[in-house]
Amino acid sequence: MPLLQMLGMGSLAGLVLALVILLVIVVFGTFLGVLGALRTFFGESSWGAVQIAEEE
Repeated sequence: MPLLQMLGMGSLAGLVLALVILLVIVVFGTFLGVLGALRTFFGESSWGAVQIAEEE
């Protein structure tokens, strides 16, 4: 028996749950990509540090 049926969730609720999980994965991956770009191009670990470095 699938996990969603055991929890009493219908097909629509399962679809919404799958979309939410997918969205969280995409947002987390985007965050890691931006963080990697900051470290690669600027040598910083946050956008605030890049802005402070540019002002000096």
